[in-house]
Amino acid sequence: MQNRTHNPNTSARVLALLLATSTLVACEKEDTKTRPALPHPTESANADSPSKVTTPPKPKGKEATDTPPPSPPTAVEEVTELPYKNKAPAGFEMPGKIVAALGWRDKYGENALVFSETLTTAGSARTLLLQARHARDMGGSWEEVRSFKELVKNCKEDDVLAPVATDSWTITDIDHDGVGEVTFAYSAGCRTGEETSLKHKVLMIEDGEKYALRGTTEVLDGPVATDAAGNFFFNSKGGKFKPDFDKAPTGFQAHAEKVWSASASELPEEARGADDPAAATDATDLTGEYIYTHQVEDMNGDAESVTNCLDLKAAGDDLSFVFSLEFPAEQSCGMKGVAKSSGDSSWTYKGSAKDDDADCELKLSVKGEQISLLDVGDNCRKMWCGARASINGESFMKDQRAKSTGTCTM
Repeated sequence: MQNRTHNPNTSARVLALLLATSTLVACEKEDTKTRPALPHPTESANADSPSKVTTPPKPKGKEATDTPPPSPPTAVEEVTELPYKNKAPAGFEMPGKIVAALGWRDKYGENALVFSETLTTAGSARTLLLQARHARDMGGSWEEVRSFKELVKNCKEDDVLAPVATDSWTITDIDHDGVGEVTFAYSAGCRTGEETSLKHKVLMIEDGEKYALRGTTEVLDGPVATDAAGNFFFNSKGGKFKPDFDKAPTGFQAHAEKVWSASASELPEEARGADDPAAATDATDLTGEYIYTHQVEDMNGDAESVTNCLDLKAAGDDLSFVFSLEFPAEQSCGMKGVAKSSGDSSWTYKGSAKDDDADCELKLSVKGEQISLLDVGDNCRKMWCGARASINGESFMKDQRAKSTGTCTM
């Protein structure tokens, strides 16, 4: 239990506790790895033929076909996001209502991760099956790499089934091996009120391997009190996780923890700022320099120390920015410009023909303690990054802010 206090000047929203109590039975089904990861271009193909997304997996013990799977599409070394806009690609079928979809291209060709929900009822009880599938386009058919399931059982009719946290999905290539990683978060459970802490997970997948943070959402624990000075006093519960990243490459867990911070809190708006009464939501509060050094793996698997920096300066409601991101093998991204305020704790930079980056759209957004960089369509990196460097997935924490020294340059 964490005791917190907060001044209400950062928000005017009034809390409302919802609904009645309920029985919660949420049981996780083990995810299935339909087949080993697709062979790398330098390896021989596995004899087992994977199931397509449109057909169920083969029963255990059944002899595999002698025909090897088709060769992957033409390999590329850059990982780029595809404009799926939460719609499954043509030919990709799975049961239930599709609620989210991501696409990306890496050295194995086109990949898709699709999330669906199937709701069933029995009297007043409702059960929700969440399913996610990662599959690759093998030249006309989709072959499954790995699938995941989460079952939320016996929610009462008036309960609220937890939604999928689609706003926290990211596509990265942190280990710079040309194979995309996808990190996604979701909550699962029957919500009986704002004090119901739900099961929460952040999963990170790469080439059939899965890494996870498992825990619960952070929610209020009891009523909110206000003193004569107008300060909020409240307790919270949940928000903790257990990591399963023992075999993950360097940098994977740190990235997943950032996604956890951005997705696991269900505190009301006024409570979210309680840890930092001056929680930044405008350009002036973000002004300063952010620098951090961390470890990454080079092409030989050895640890290498790199430093990232971000310098922000208020320009009215807008943000003047410059950042430098370092990667292994002396690869880097460096970019500067002015991002226009979107009015929702985010700022957007749009390129121009004058600067040779007309297709570039960069979003700087603040959620909780995290400042994130999003390269929409992965177009900014083409102008501002080296061949094996990228902007997506990079972020800074507000507690790294210091007075600008002018040392952060492109």
